[in-house]
Amino acid sequence: MRRSVLATPSDPRTRSPARRALLLTVTAGAGLALVAAPHDVRGGPGMALAVVGTVGALWLAHLEQTDPRLPAGVLRCAIGLLVVVAVLTPPHGSTDMWSYVMYGRVLAVHHASPYLHAPASYPADPFLHRVSSGWRSARCVYGPLFVGIAALIALVAGHSALAARIGFQGMEALAVVAALVVVARVTRSRASVLWLGLQPIVWLSAVNGGHNDALVGLGVLVAAVAASRRRVALAGAILAAAALVKVTALLALVGVVPWVFTAHGRKEALRLLGVCAGIVAAATVLLPASLHVLASSDHRVSRASAWNIVRLWLVPVSAHRGTGAPLDLLLLAAGLAVLVVACALGFVLRREPDPFAGAGAAAASYMAVGAYVLPWYAMWSLPSLAATTRRTFASVAAAGYGLLLAAYELPQSHPRSPWDPLFRDVVTRVLPVPVAVAFVVAAIVGARRARGHAPLLAG
Repeated sequence: MRRSVLATPSDPRTRSPARRALLLTVTAGAGLALVAAPHDVRGGPGMALAVVGTVGALWLAHLEQTDPRLPAGVLRCAIGLLVVVAVLTPPHGSTDMWSYVMYGRVLAVHHASPYLHAPASYPADPFLHRVSSGWRSARCVYGPLFVGIAALIALVAGHSALAARIGFQGMEALAVVAALVVVARVTRSRASVLWLGLQPIVWLSAVNGGHNDALVGLGVLVAAVAASRRRVALAGAILAAAALVKVTALLALVGVVPWVFTAHGRKEALRLLGVCAGIVAAATVLLPASLHVLASSDHRVSRASAWNIVRLWLVPVSAHRGTGAPLDLLLLAAGLAVLVVACALGFVLRREPDPFAGAGAAAASYMAVGAYVLPWYAMWSLPSLAATTRRTFASVAAAGYGLLLAAYELPQSHPRSPWDPLFRDVVTRVLPVPVAVAFVVAAIVGARRARGHAPLLAG
């Protein structure tokens, strides 16, 4: 049995099954509260729940790795409850799902291209009012495979908003469950499944929000599994499929290709790269209008980005969407930083015993040093990080995602809130920088230590 992401000695004080069950209850309860509680839980309480849920998931998985005390059935019930509640509860905080519905309806109902026609082009559509006003005039920024999925869900849902919502939330839930199954088979470790399955960001941001990012993360994970078994053509095809959902999936190539080159040789690496590039290029030729996805940008810096503190020097604090040369330069620098960090970590982690660390690190590099980061983007890398043998590195990344989730639980503008002066500056402007540095350092240090030890030594 391979040692997985959280192989460390257990604390004797937590060996009691009752204490372990209490920790599971608190951890799962925090996630359930974040998903099911009324919207006014946001602010300090929401941020606290995000921190408790993330820390609890990491700690409980740490304890269960070498000293399992919880029955497998109990863990399945806890994760199953999170699945059900996340799917049945209306989404919190984001209306992206309704944009997905409209893109699907543009294709399936209005028989037009969502790359050429924005939702606002169909004012009589019964779903248009559900789309955020700021996005009604925005054309689709997702890949053609996802547009096809969205069209299918929209067609089946018809005029039922409930069916459309359940369709997208259910799709994400299935993707997460599939990732948990793959992680379980790869690691042979319940702790690794628990590490991924109890993190509140998975259920609140990805599944409850109905975002398509869990599809990307599942694709990256399965492609890494295929690469580890020397099925490189299949790995390239799966990565291409993930990129046809969201183009950012191509970041994982930077982590997987160097590993394949080191483990299987240049020919196999070129084969993987060629298959992936060929499929993406073919889809682009067939749908040339989708090319604008590559150039699309929100042209802003999000509130918990490592670049947020720099933005404050370049753009007035009151400007939600900045313009001008200074911000353009910052966004260019952030894009280059993502590529540099992804390439550097892919190179550093190329000698790992499997490609999961490289794939997860490359996909997570956007979260670490990107300009516009959102909590659900964590799903690009979390499944692969759950399968890696690098405990410290995976935990640092997950802690960073927990911080990101906490930042988005703080309301954007509540001047009279007592939580703002205490947490806002620290969580959204100060901490993202050391977290990004810790992410890079943990990957590099873990890789260097591994070279002097047995290849499956965790951490």
